[in-house]
Amino acid sequence: MAKLVIIRHGEAEHNTKGILNSDVKEGENYPLTPKGESDTLKTARELKDLGLTDLTINAVYVSPVRRTQQTAEIIMNELEISKEKKQINELLVDISFGEYEGKHFSIFQKEANDDFWEHFKASEYGGETSLQVRERVKTFIGQLAANFSETNKENNILIITHGSPAKELVAVLDGKEGIVSDPKLDPASYIVKSIPHPQAFDGTQKF
Repeated sequence: MAKLVIIRHGEAEHNTKGILNSDVKEGENYPLTPKGESDTLKTARELKDLGLTDLTINAVYVSPVRRTQQTAEIIMNELEISKEKKQINELLVDISFGEYEGKHFSIFQKEANDDFWEHFKASEYGGETSLQVRERVKTFIGQLAANFSETNKENNILIITHGSPAKELVAVLDGKEGIVSDPKLDPASYIVKSIPHPQAFDGTQKF
């Protein structure tokens, strides 16, 4: 049975500064903090203990943002995963904050008066709702079928992304509908989902 390992990036400078960031270009300003690097290395070692190595990992999908790229590099180095297995996918970027991109979280709370994770009022400030994020991660899950080999019984896949897409990926894999509150992964944390067959990637089954 294959494993789909969904990993949130390690702590980055935007986290410690309270800055909202989903834009790839702006994300260059917010690398991982030293804590983010050490926490990510700890996570990588936990994954190694689960038997995840270059021999058992089929692909590594990564958001294009700097902090996820750094997280991927640390994990791939520790697990000795071939660089050829890394694929950047823009569908894995964080939920868009629209006009609040680059602003402090407190400003978002005061002016947008919206939920940080769900973005119910996103249309008012050009952002995304959590359900819109779910639709794009559904598209991503559909793409995974192309990398699922019938002859490779492992087919383990690492997905390195952000908090909101991670939450919505789990919702799709669990077959949930409507707004979900969990899981809200901490930086450098992960969740493992078991995938028994390629048809699981159509988002219609629960695991």
